[in-house]
This record gives sequence, C-alpha cells and structure tokens, in this order.
Amino acid sequence: MFLSACVHLFLNNYELNLLSTATMEGKPMRKLLITTLITSSLMTGVTFAQEASSEVTFTMMADMGSLRDAKMTDDFKIVLSDAKISTTFESLCQGGKSSFFKGRTAETCAITGIGVIVQAKKPRTQYSGYTEIGITGETVGETIAVEYLVVGKAPAASASFGGEMVLKAENPSASIREKMSKAAKYISDDAGAGVVIDKRIDPVEFNNFVIPSAGFPSDPGCKINGNMLFVYQTSSWSQDLVLTCGDKDYVLKGNMPWTESADTANQTQYDLTLTLPTDGIAGDDALFATDSGDDDLFASADGISGQIIMKESSYVKVMVDGVEEELASKIEATGTFVGTNVPLDVVRAYATIYPILARTMFGS
Repeated sequence: MFLSACVHLFLNNYELNLLSTATMEGKPMRKLLITTLITSSLMTGVTFAQEASSEVTFTMMADMGSLRDAKMTDDFKIVLSDAKISTTFESLCQGGKSSFFKGRTAETCAITGIGVIVQAKKPRTQYSGYTEIGITGETVGETIAVEYLVVGKAPAASASFGGEMVLKAENPSASIREKMSKAAKYISDDAGAGVVIDKRIDPVEFNNFVIPSAGFPSDPGCKINGNMLFVYQTSSWSQDLVLTCGDKDYVLKGNMPWTESADTANQTQYDLTLTLPTDGIAGDDALFATDSGDDDLFASADGISGQIIMKESSYVKVMVDGVEEELASKIEATGTFVGTNVPLDVVRAYATIYPILARTMFGS
C-alpha cells in the first residue's frame, strides 16, 4: 500500500528557516513571508516515498513553425518524469520582431504545466506564466508561477520562480563577455592559422534563478547561478553552474556537444557530462599517470550525465546571425538525466531548465 511504503515527515524550525533562506535569498520581506507560509504548508503532515533514483527521463515534441514562417509560433511539449513526479510542460513561443515604427518587440514564451504524483496518481503542481526577452536579453523568473494542489494531507499553496536569466543580449554583462572572449580565443587557437572559424556564441546567464520545489517536503527547491555558452564552431554547450539546493552547493562544470547520430539519418543527439569538483585528473598528462586501466579512467564521475536523442524532420534553410543554416522545424526527442552521487531534487531542478529554455536549447 502507498501509506505503508512511505514515511511521515515532520516540520521543525530548523528545516523551515533553512528552506526559506535558501530558496528566496535576497528577496524582500514580503517574498520571504510568502515562502515561509508555503514551506510550512508543504511540510506539514505529508507522507511520501523516502528514497528515489536520481534519474529524470525526458521526452519532447517540438514544432517550430517560426522557421517556416516568422509569423508562426514555436510549440514545445516536454515531459520530465522521475520516481516521484511526472511533469508535462508546454512552451508556446513567439520570436521577437523588428518594426520601423515600433522598434524590436520582445521574444515571448507562454509556459504552462502540470505535475502528477506518481504513487498517488494525482496532480500536485500547476505551472503558468511566461518569459519575455527583450534586447537586453533579461527575463525574470517571477513571471512563472506554480500552484501546489491538495493531495492527501498536503494542503494547497503557491510559489513562483525567481531571480533572472540573461539570453543573447545585444550588450552582454562583463562576466559573459569575458567567457565569450575566452571561448573565441580557444577555438581560434585550436583551429590554427588560415582556418576559417565560426565565432558565433549564444550565452545564457543565471543570476539567482530559482527553481521552486516540486511539492515534496524533501525538496527545498534550487537556486542557479552561472552560465551556459553554445559555441557554434564546436556545436557544443559549455556549462559552468552552481545549484544551491537547501544548504548545499553543487558546482557542476562540463559540456553538452551536439552531434549527428552514427548510421541513422535525420537523427542528432546531445551528450551531457557535468562533473562535481574532484582532486582527480587535472590535465592530459594525468591520463597516463597511473596504471589503473582504461575502464576505471573513463568510468562515470560524480555529477550529472545524460543523453537526448532527437529525430528531426521538416528541414528549412534560415539565416542565423548572418549565416545560412539548415534546421529541422520538427523534433521528436527522448533522453535521460542521471545523477551520480547527486540527489534527485538537484537533477530534477537542472532538468527543469530545458522546458523553460526550450526555444534556446532546441530552436534558433
């Protein structure tokens, strides 16, 4: 039975202070009070499974109509599922437009979603809101709200995302400019003299961006800082992130290259490797410093890994930053995010970046 498979979790002052401080740091007192009330309601008299695998599955159906006609919208349906909750997101996006009289309008994405408790088979979370990205590239998280629905003894409550993200701004921040400059220098040096390189880089910066709790007492929500850069020359996302979940920081660094799948036409993939800090291998020379064997050397490291397989169709030719590209306007994707010595709540929070940034991660 469900109740016999679960444990009863009790609220105490330490947990309450910890959660409200970690998830809403730097917010006005009104926000802090709201968060305290939400935390109290989420953690009072609720029973859930005690342990779960740190694995989140990913499925997506994407129809990017704007690649075929700029007046059309891009529709992304993404499902994130784990041992505790399955959440269906939809992001309906309209690209920014330029007008002589009105100037450039913002890119907007309407975001909705619903999360269902796996064991109870009842909805727990409802997401609604939008992102709006103007010429500065900034979008604030608080425009996306989450409602916690009553499930068993868990009462209703509400919260929102928080902080901000900065995407492909016309005038990037100093930290992003430095990252982009280093990336450009690296690919120039790596290419060698006389080689034509693609200097386009798409940045995403996270400034105290808050992913709220999925509705469980054990899940405090996470705050994300850091950046992601898509380097066109290498077709890879470089990621340097810090996820603060509860009272612990998870420093995750690595990359996610985009490649064509071997022996399968019209299929591409993302391969993600993010690792926690380690005292292990520090450079190329260290690869041959021990005789532990190849299997041990390339074994999974602590962090988050994953793969997303994308079946593409309806290709169109479009201009991306002055360069003609042939892009798929329809994508069916499946994949997983797996945490190695990383809690499920952290993996889930990281995976939630993808439906929020669907147009950036999978579009143009």
